[in-house]
Amino acid sequence: MLSGISERKIFIFWTGGNEMPSARRDCLRSIRENSGAEVVLVTPRNLKEYLIEGHPLHEAYNYLSYTHKADYLRCYFMHHYGGGYSDIKQIDFDWNPYFSKIDLDNDIWAIGYPEIGPEGVAAPPGMVDEIKKQWFKLIGQGAYIFRADTPLTLEWYTELHRELDNNLQTLKRHPARHPQDRYRKKPENRLLRTLAFGLYRSKYPLRWAQILGEISHPLFLKYTHKICNELPPPDFHIPYR
Repeated sequence: MLSGISERKIFIFWTGGNEMPSARRDCLRSIRENSGAEVVLVTPRNLKEYLIEGHPLHEAYNYLSYTHKADYLRCYFMHHYGGGYSDIKQIDFDWNPYFSKIDLDNDIWAIGYPEIGPEGVAAPPGMVDEIKKQWFKLIGQGAYIFRADTPLTLEWYTELHRELDNNLQTLKRHPARHPQDRYRKKPENRLLRTLAFGLYRSKYPLRWAQILGEISHPLFLKYTHKICNELPPPDFHIPYR
């Protein structure tokens, strides 16, 4: 029998040493005031307190961009701890009914909000069109609640580590150079390459969604029968940067 959600916590990650901008602080305040759950802000200062013995961060973690570090941590926490996760965006609803729903029904492994549309889909190269056709079965990446240590989270965690294993040596040679660093394919046209030189200097190897959506969206589709999409979404219209 799967375990329930023992504590109603929403984990939020701020992975850089930079100060959180005021717009983000306002969004964080909205989550604390409206969610009805304990909000746990995980930062570089307190991250070690949450690491599970025998399950260290992947060796590649220190070479990741701030964005990709947050992508990594949401998988780590959803697998090992379960509970809620939210982007630092405006939240105006009570999460308790959704914690209760997943806690009382062992057939539900995750609750999220419906994906916004095919434009929100991420999948590995070669699978994008197939996954986009079924976007309405997916949940979005900005907020959800997971039951810990399910076959879904285990596959997610395992595939994430496999992806980082495959890119570790390149990440060591070319670590992230800025908070949102990502791999960008260089234009084939030489003139465009020259004009866009500043955008393509980074040799950081990971695509924007490579260690989050490209892994989790195919799994969300695989386990759609174990996922509920009744959670309201964050308010994407309120500025958060």
